[in-house]
Amino acid sequence: MSLGSKLLGKSVLLLIAFLVLGRIASAEPALWMVRDADSILYLFGTVHRLPADLEWRDKRIDAALAASDELWSESSPMSPGLLLPIVRHAINFGPSVMRQLTPDEAASLRWAMSHAGFSGIVTDRMKPWLIALLIRDVADKKSETGADEVLRTMAKAGRKRIRYLEDASGYFKFFSGLSPEIQMEFLRYRIAGVDDGKTEDSDPQSDLRLMAWSKGEVENLLTLGDEDPFFSPGKPFHDWALRQRNELWMKKIKRVLARSGTSFIAVGAAHFAGPDSLLVMLEAEGYRAERIYSEGADPR
Repeated sequence: MSLGSKLLGKSVLLLIAFLVLGRIASAEPALWMVRDADSILYLFGTVHRLPADLEWRDKRIDAALAASDELWSESSPMSPGLLLPIVRHAINFGPSVMRQLTPDEAASLRWAMSHAGFSGIVTDRMKPWLIALLIRDVADKKSETGADEVLRTMAKAGRKRIRYLEDASGYFKFFSGLSPEIQMEFLRYRIAGVDDGKTEDSDPQSDLRLMAWSKGEVENLLTLGDEDPFFSPGKPFHDWALRQRNELWMKKIKRVLARSGTSFIAVGAAHFAGPDSLLVMLEAEGYRAERIYSEGADPR
C-alpha cells in the first residue's frame, strides 16, 4: 500500500470517528443473563477506558448489579504475595533496554517513564514488556474511567462482595515468556504511540470500537481490531489474551453457576466475541445466554 493510500485511509477513519463519536450521547452496551434452577448470572462486556461524558449506565445494568450478591472482575489488585513473581518475571538481568533503542526512542521512553514516576536506572532494569505496559497510558491526555472501575465503586457502595477471575501472576508468566525480540517489538510499538501523542486506545480505530461497544455490537470489536500488530487474531498475544484466559475463567464461572445466588460478571467486551468467546463456551456447557435489551430497544 502506498503512503498516499495509507494517509487517505487514515483520513477516512478520522472523519468516520468524528461523525460517529459526535452522535454518541448515550449507549446501550451488551448485557446477558444466564440462569439455571437456583442461580442467575449476569454477563456484561466492559471497555477499560471511556470518555467521561459518555452515559453508558442504564436501568438494565443498575438493576442487574443491584440484584446481584457479588461482582466478578478480571484481575485482582496487586498483593504482597505477588512481589516474588514480579521480581522473577519482570526484572531485566539481560542487556540494557536503553542501548537497544535508537536515540529518539530512548528519549521518548525516558520522558514517558519519568511521567509515570520511574527513573532511568529503574527503567533499564525492567524487562521490555513491563516497560511497554507502564507507558501505555502516559501519552493519553484524556481523563477517562473504565466501566470496570465504575461498577466496582457501585458494588462497594452496595456492600457487595467483589471477586476476581484471575490474579496478576498470569500476566507476568505470559509476557516474561515472550522472546526478547517480541518484547522489544512490543516496547517500540508503545514508544511509537508516545511519539504520536496517543496510544492505540486513543486512535480513530479505537473510536470505532467504542461505537461498536456502545451499540452492543460485540462481534465487531474483533474485526475492528485487525490492525493491532499484537492483539488482533493471529498475532502473538491474541490466543492468550482471549481463548486461554476465557478457558481459565470458565472454571470459576461454572463453580458460580453450580451454587445458588445471583452474580454479576464484568469483563472486557472482546471476551464475548468470536468462536472462543465466553458465550460459546457457556453454550458448550449447556447454558443459554439471553440478551437483555432496554425497554423499547430493537432486539435485532
